[in-house]
Amino acid sequence: MNFDFDLYHNILFLGLHPKNNHLKNDAFFKEQMLSIKKEFYQFQPIYNIDFEAPFTEKRKYYLKLIDHEAIKYLNNVYSEFNNATSTNEKKYLFNSFQKIITQKFKEIHTHCTLEGYTYDKLTRGVDDEKVEDELFVILFLKTELIRIYLEIAEKFAEYNSNDSFTETNIYKHFFKEKQPSPSLLVEAEPIITTIEITPKEQEKKRDFIAIKNDFKPVPKHVLTYDIIVAQPDYFSIFEEALHTHGLINPDYVFIEDRGNKKTMGIIYAIIINKNYFHKRNFKESKAIKPIDIKRFLNNRYATNIDKEFRNAQIDHDAIRAYLDENFWIEGLKSFK
Repeated sequence: MNFDFDLYHNILFLGLHPKNNHLKNDAFFKEQMLSIKKEFYQFQPIYNIDFEAPFTEKRKYYLKLIDHEAIKYLNNVYSEFNNATSTNEKKYLFNSFQKIITQKFKEIHTHCTLEGYTYDKLTRGVDDEKVEDELFVILFLKTELIRIYLEIAEKFAEYNSNDSFTETNIYKHFFKEKQPSPSLLVEAEPIITTIEITPKEQEKKRDFIAIKNDFKPVPKHVLTYDIIVAQPDYFSIFEEALHTHGLINPDYVFIEDRGNKKTMGIIYAIIINKNYFHKRNFKESKAIKPIDIKRFLNNRYATNIDKEFRNAQIDHDAIRAYLDENFWIEGLKSFK
């Protein structure tokens, strides 16, 4: 299980930080909100967040983005614990989770201290609405991280080899401040989990399965998945996003809608730049070129994105424009 918070890291320190998107208008954030994949709890949560209402489209977008990522993250952690077969394995999982999230506490404390982000300042309000947007987003993210910790710490307390932190302890030890009063965490209301949702909703949720391997015959001139894909976990996240954004269907077949070919050519170029593929074919001891990656992707998605990919490789403005308008791919992790 990867307990990292890649999306949250992107919001805190990289391209998704709210201060990097001050020039985006309300229409942009409304459109981006439609692309957020909805997540459903697979368990009954203990807490909800009682936070200030989001008054701008930017805040609404980030709140939804952070909230659904938390649901996805918690579902994955719960699944890992439930699938673990021994007490020692569960203790190892808890220790791994706690190390990573407490490190994230330290990072967000340093960031908030440097930028002057405080709950008190958000409560009072500031003259600059853009700065207030930043306050809202980062402090909501901070609160969400605290909730995530407490959900796991209370649910799986028996596997914690060390002392657990209470909400008050977290604020005092990691953030050097008093816990907000009243608390920003409230008891969660009973929910309908994915086990209880309608068959139609279940079908919609399970209709795409990320496959970290070849799933059909590979022609001789095309490299296999294990030779070419360097980051299987992150490549599967990328492919889930392709499906979510209407570019491939559940059978991994490219969807021939208007404009999709040009878009896919740009996406090919972007994902290559993010280094999701090996540089060398170690089996044959030779370099892997962009044309090899294009052939692999074309075969995998049963399409022919050739001209569009060639155009995208030289049209850097088109790539930059697509990244500026599509957080989903800009936010995917890059590798050196």
